[in-house]
Amino acid sequence: MEFDKADFARCFFFLVGGAVELAPLVSDRDNLLRTFKKGTDRDDIVFGDIINVAESRPQVRMEDTFQSNRVFLAGGVSTTINVVWMSDFGFIINAPMCTRRRADSSSIQDAFNLAWKLALVEKGLSDPSLLSTYSEERVPVIIDMLKITSELFRNVATATKDEAGLSRAILALRTRNDHVKQFGVNYRWSSIVLDERRPADEGEDLRANAYGSQKDDVLRAGDRAPDAPDLVDGEGKTYSLLRVFGTTHHTVVISSMNEEVLEPYLLLLRAGTKGIVRILVVSPQGSSGLSRVDDVYMIIDDDGGHAYVTYRALDKETIAVAVRPDGVVGAIARGVEGLGRYFEKIFL
Repeated sequence: MEFDKADFARCFFFLVGGAVELAPLVSDRDNLLRTFKKGTDRDDIVFGDIINVAESRPQVRMEDTFQSNRVFLAGGVSTTINVVWMSDFGFIINAPMCTRRRADSSSIQDAFNLAWKLALVEKGLSDPSLLSTYSEERVPVIIDMLKITSELFRNVATATKDEAGLSRAILALRTRNDHVKQFGVNYRWSSIVLDERRPADEGEDLRANAYGSQKDDVLRAGDRAPDAPDLVDGEGKTYSLLRVFGTTHHTVVISSMNEEVLEPYLLLLRAGTKGIVRILVVSPQGSSGLSRVDDVYMIIDDDGGHAYVTYRALDKETIAVAVRPDGVVGAIARGVEGLGRYFEKIFL
């Protein structure tokens, strides 16, 4: 029987899942309708033609690495492999690395993670070895994502119709927002991040918490850089940190109001990083702030007190936080030496 678009516009669609054998439902119309009525407690619905019945099972497919020599895999929902970018250093293919229904947000994270590194290598500003950190950082995140979404699917798909089964399914859907929002996705284990304030403990497996499902209120290198509102510049204009960060450069956030303290940082960053590293000086709430300083991109006052609290900065301590172009904290340094060690990992 053939159907055109007008016919499909008049169709109804329904899904059957949970603790039920699916194969018999595909081949037996009467069995399918009995299952529908039993599951919905509705026997007043009259069915016409059933156009199509198909059994669908989730599949998880993932590569062990997202790089092979000059070939990089970036996530997508494509069913075929498409070359989307080529250069002297390699080419990127858009391919289904795991499930075909993988979230678009994970694909965007893949793209951002690789793009800024590839841009630096293409411009001759970074060594090609920087590209190996793409797979190093993204693979543990996707592994965690698959574990979480697979568990969520099992809780919902295997739920029974009784009260306990429905409660388990509803609870799974309600609590998924805790970490499925992906605000906790991090790269704390990465070989190119540096954390002098909260270094990893000996034997600590940072990859085990790639999705941030184990809550940790301490900001660490490799975390998503948090926002902070109510920042005011010398002209009275109001900003938030996410409006200052950018995808084309690193932003070094320095919590200080002492120009003498800033000078060593300026000397470090003047040497070859002009244009690709911007310095943002944040003065503590209630301070008089600083006047304009050469080579400092912006000086702002933490008028609401949010930045110092969020980034755990102390009035008497200078902390330098390097935020990467993909919005990830690359380094938390207590001094210029630590910041220098971080940028040695990034730039030639």
